Amino acid sequence: TERPDTFVSKLYEGRIGIIIDGSPFALYVPKMFTENFMMLDDYVEKPLFAFFIRLIRYMAFLIGILLPGFYVALANFHPELIPDPLLRNLAAAEALTPYSVLTECVILDIFYEIMREAGLRLPSNVGHAVSIVGGIVIGDIVVSAGLVGAPMLLTIAIASISGYIVADLNNQISLLRFIFIVMGGLFGLFGITVSLFLLIVSACSLDAYGVPFTSPLSPFSFSGMRDTLVRRSWHKLGSTEPEIFMSDGTEVQADEG
Repeated sequence: TERPDTFVSKLYEGRIGIIIDGSPFALYVPKMFTENFMMLDDYVEKPLFAFFIRLIRYMAFLIGILLPGFYVALANFHPELIPDPLLRNLAAAEALTPYSVLTECVILDIFYEIMREAGLRLPSNVGHAVSIVGGIVIGDIVVSAGLVGAPMLLTIAIASISGYIVADLNNQISLLRFIFIVMGGLFGLFGITVSLFLLIVSACSLDAYGVPFTSPLSPFSFSGMRDTLVRRSWHKLGSTEPEIFMSDGTEVQADEG
């Protein structure tokens, strides 16, 4: 983090702060999975609005990793789950393209990653131009030329934009999105379900400096949930100390370190 208020707030929670001389960044450990969806703006808004925004972030994370793979799985293996009017439109759009749905989705996803990397590496004044040219001009041309379908381009665009909402997990979202695309294209919804199950198991098994990465979701802590999806009022946030579970299952309080 580059924000002193974030750094100090984590120290008050019992975290460890690392400051390196000459670096504008400071580190705090451990970092939990749920903290990627918490922003400082949540604490200057009403609890109800903070809950709504956090819910949007969780939905954006799921859309960013699952939407393209879900679309490919439905188109290849489960077209009966798509409403008939929408299915006819999708079939008409995909009939004009020379590639399969899986190949088309992989090509568009790789093309998006190329544009994203180019926008990050180039100077800011040129990087915005690359994004505009790539997103509007090239996207419109490939659809008009019949190389890809408009529904697929829209699906990748929605998933890509959703991934930017959770900025700290953007790299992980890009990799997971590609994995779910391949699994959905090869095995349908069964492949997506198995991949999602393995992802959850893997996340729950991670250890962040002695603390489970998915805490307080797993192991579940009722007091820790007061500032996870729902942000309670300031009075209730300061009433008791949040619980932290060590990797061996030992429960400690934040003020005990």
